[in-house]
Amino acid sequence: MVSDGVQLVVDAVVRERLGSDHIVSVSTDRDDDDFADDDTLWVTIVVENELPDSDFSGEIELVRHLRPRLDQVGEKGFPVISFMSRSEAEEAAEAA
Repeated sequence: MVSDGVQLVVDAVVRERLGSDHIVSVSTDRDDDDFADDDTLWVTIVVENELPDSDFSGEIELVRHLRPRLDQVGEKGFPVISFMSRSEAEEAAEAA
């Protein structure tokens, strides 16, 4: 679980960099027990099923923009970002 402040930062940066038009949700979870004992933030971005032609070039720079903003709220975890469609998210929720 991450703090509300961390979630707000992640959500804001994702929407600033990628735009909000096709983002359904942004969730952030913590993994304190990765193989190298490093804190990891798992960021999952759920997007609409049908995306317009977009190269999402901003996704490459997300980590570069997230790190300083996370540092401002005292978060040292490294963000690992993944994308899934709304239908994939719904299927995962049904399977859980």
